[in-house]
Parts: sequence; C-alpha cells; structure tokens
Amino acid sequence: MISIKINGLKELMKKFEQSPKIVESVSRERLTEAGKIIVRAEAKEAPVRTGNLRRQIQFKYKPIQVIINPNAEYSKFVHDGTKPHWTSVKNLQVWARSKGINPYALQKSIARKGMKANPFVDRAWKNTKSKVKGILDKILKEVTEKL
Repeated sequence: MISIKINGLKELMKKFEQSPKIVESVSRERLTEAGKIIVRAEAKEAPVRTGNLRRQIQFKYKPIQVIINPNAEYSKFVHDGTKPHWTSVKNLQVWARSKGINPYALQKSIARKGMKANPFVDRAWKNTKSKVKGILDKILKEVTEKL
C-alpha cells in the first residue's frame, strides 16, 4: 500500500469552497465601479435636448455581470438611426421647435432619408474600454489573492 499525503490540501479545498462568495463580493464592487464609468461616458456622449436620454441610462448589477441600458424608448433610434419611414409630427414637435425646424419639414425629411445614426453607446465603450479592462484585471487579481 502506498500512502501520499499533501500538506495544506484541506485548507486549499476550504478556500475553493469559499470561492463563489469571494468572486461575488469582489466582482460586485468592481463591476459596479465599471458600470458607473460606462454610464457616465454614455451620458456624456448622448445627444442632449431635454436631458431625458441621459437620465434614462441606467445599469443593473446581476451576479458577475452589469447590464447597462439606455432606457429611453427612442434611444435605439438615436443610436442606430433609421431607414426612411413615416412618423407622427407629435413625435417630432418638441425637438423640431427646440432646433427652430418646421416639424412638418422634418417629418418629410425622415420619410425621404430616415435618421442618421448617433452611436453614443459605441463611443462611450471606445472611450472607457481600457479603464474597464483594467477593472476586470483587478477583479482577477483580487480573487486570486483572496484564494
């Protein structure tokens, strides 16, 4: 019979049993930090008229992930633009008047040309990518140290 004893194995196994809690606590703090950075960058990049689009950018933490979402109902159209389509003058009046544009002329222009994209989310990610990657590296480092 051969017997092999590994010193410290019980302690190592206990640490691995604690790993989900450690990962959760470290990632919650760091991902929240990253989420706030991205939300601020998106708000800075978002076009402003009433400030509604900026106020509607929110983030939600879920275990080991952050979901960042511009929640204004029109944010997708601002970001991606649109193909030519017919829209109600009601949807355009406030914005058109704030820019000194005839809302009916704007309606006709959108029907002919669509709306140009304003990819504020993409610009925000480009501007924050290195910071966020640095935070993700911190998560791995902290988790490794705690284990």
